Amino acid sequence: MQSSLIVVLGCLAVCHGLPRPHPRLPPRLLSDDDSSLQIVGGLVADIKDFPYQISMMESGSHICGGSILNEQWVLTAGHCVHALYGDTDSASVRAGSSSRVSGGQVVNVIWAEEHPQFDYDTVTHDVALMKLEKPLTLDGVVAKPTQLVPLNAAPAAGQLLTVSGWGTLHSGDFGLPTDLYAVMVPSMPLDVCKQVYDAQGDLVDETMICAGIGGKDSCQGDSGGPLVDDQHVQVGVVSWGIGCGSPGYPGLYANLAHPELQQWIIETSNSDDE
Repeated sequence: MQSSLIVVLGCLAVCHGLPRPHPRLPPRLLSDDDSSLQIVGGLVADIKDFPYQISMMESGSHICGGSILNEQWVLTAGHCVHALYGDTDSASVRAGSSSRVSGGQVVNVIWAEEHPQFDYDTVTHDVALMKLEKPLTLDGVVAKPTQLVPLNAAPAAGQLLTVSGWGTLHSGDFGLPTDLYAVMVPSMPLDVCKQVYDAQGDLVDETMICAGIGGKDSCQGDSGGPLVDDQHVQVGVVSWGIGCGSPGYPGLYANLAHPELQQWIIETSNSDDE
């Protein structure tokens, strides 16, 4: 079964001449008036169903997703923090709202850092942390901490996972939805993703997991957001991919079960030294 899946995905890869992979940041030009777009293949979601979800903003505009770790720490993607170029003065998060433009709690970011082994060119170790200026109010209904997957417990092949965010309908779109969207995607064997992406000259390693199917995927603007299992345990962070929902190209997510990622996240977010 696995070998036949590799053949099918490989054929699709050849047939679709898709663009080079890129982190799933939104374009710089965004339209707050276009509410017709969504995470690829998904449905409108309520923040009560994803109370750990946040919108990461730069100068008040959404650039990435993220998840609440505790009252003052937020988990996102390394490439999202990398996009700030070390300047957190304009960075903030919105928590507790299904809308990326209103409601909930907006708190400034005072410190942000990528994983020390994050590599922008290969997008490995693609996690980052942000410390907030003041504690979030965690009511357990629309705002509460995420639960991280146990170490070395990456999802099984074929396991259904859910990704949420305010990302676009198609790769390269300039509009983002106002409302939160979510979609279910199947986990894919990492060796399958390695073969598909290796053929394009792109690195897939153990700091990543892969999930998605044609027509259902995360996309630009979803970067940094949570990928969770059916118990809402967070297994991944939206990272990168070729296209969005493109047949043969599942999305790539930071693997939160990987010890190098999770141990750094836990140690840093429980530290008072930053």
